[in-house]
Amino acid sequence: MSLKLNLKRKCVFTDNLKTKYPFLRKVQGNESDVYCSFCSSKFSIGHGGNADVIHHVATAKHKSAVTLTTANVSITKFCKSSRLDDSNKKLAAAEGTWAYHLLQHNHSFRSGDCTSKLIKSMFEPKYSSARTKSEAIICAVFEPMAMETVQNNLNAVNFVTVCCDASNHKHIKLMPILVRYFLPMEGIQLKLLDLKDLPGETSAIIYNPVAEKVSTLPPIKPSGQTCYVFKKLAGPKGYWRCDQYRWINCGRKKLLTTPAMYKTYFRAMTVEFQKCDYEFVNDEAEYVFVSYEGDHGIAKELQHGNTIHNRKPFIRNAAVVKPKVLINESQNWNQKHCMNRKQFLSSEWFRWKKHTHNG
Repeated sequence: MSLKLNLKRKCVFTDNLKTKYPFLRKVQGNESDVYCSFCSSKFSIGHGGNADVIHHVATAKHKSAVTLTTANVSITKFCKSSRLDDSNKKLAAAEGTWAYHLLQHNHSFRSGDCTSKLIKSMFEPKYSSARTKSEAIICAVFEPMAMETVQNNLNAVNFVTVCCDASNHKHIKLMPILVRYFLPMEGIQLKLLDLKDLPGETSAIIYNPVAEKVSTLPPIKPSGQTCYVFKKLAGPKGYWRCDQYRWINCGRKKLLTTPAMYKTYFRAMTVEFQKCDYEFVNDEAEYVFVSYEGDHGIAKELQHGNTIHNRKPFIRNAAVVKPKVLINESQNWNQKHCMNRKQFLSSEWFRWKKHTHNG
């Protein structure tokens, strides 16, 4: 007589269970055991399959783990990837466009707080450009680009008009400094160079912000048909003349102006490129006017003196460079060759000299 036993097969972790419960993972070596990523525990589904999973989900341990996981947001959610896909590029372009809109129409940064919420609810859930981000985009992106554009335009034009005025905003006295110039392809341009907060409206107070915008550094190989105003007392004597060109002094004459001025003529190897310096007769005058006329392309780089073998072009250093080089060399020499009293007394030479003297 033979007994026939009805053996039941164990349930295994199938693809359907994996799709239905994405937080479960299969355990290596046993097809009936699974691992829960929420509560970090292993359990068997060999007896009931889906029923075992439902029983595990209903436990207090699993519910508590799910609550903690959903409450704690991963820090990677707040970090941006170094590689932007198309959707993130469009999102960044939209945020930059909105910041430009605030800047162009002189809107307050506070208006971006409510507008950002409206755009997020109606168009793009990931959009986030409120007051802080809009201010950062304008100050870190648009402001440097605008100042660079104005500086390039000022270097290219021949004549510039500086305008300034003062206006009261409650207890603050604002002093805008504007520049007006002409571009052949764009016409007359009026740009804001700076905006100062002044303590008053006297002539001396208004003069100082404008004087701060005068250049204190010489230009590097300026082009012809350009003019510069320099502050003479900002550096050593003749510091503003170091423009990396080699000039031939053609003399100086006194102009019959009020106040009286000296005009010094310089030329390159030919008269096709010239420079004129206008200085006040009074040595204590702060400013000097320099104009470059002609074609700067004919100015050639020459060797130093009458050398034959040295073919490197000679570049004149500014008057402030040589003292700095001497100071640095002296400091390096002192560090290498000098020692303090403690180091001298502990040196081998001093100990040898002391030992031979006592002996």
